[in-house]
Amino acid sequence: MAAYVDKIEILQKIWKWAKRNLTTGEINDKLLLGTDDMGRTSWHMAAKNNSIAVLQKIWEWANEQRE
Repeated sequence: MAAYVDKIEILQKIWKWAKRNLTTGEINDKLLLGTDDMGRTSWHMAAKNNSIAVLQKIWEWANEQRE
């Protein structure tokens, strides 16, 4: 939901918490690839809302996970 309403500050807090408390696999599954009840990811929601800043941040985080 934070991705849809363009709340990058909330996403950043969630990301920091996840980095401290979840494994890389859990971050990928729950944050980057997790879906809502309609099958939409945070990427889908940010794109639907034309939120370039959120899309860019999600892209950066996904690339961090690949390293």
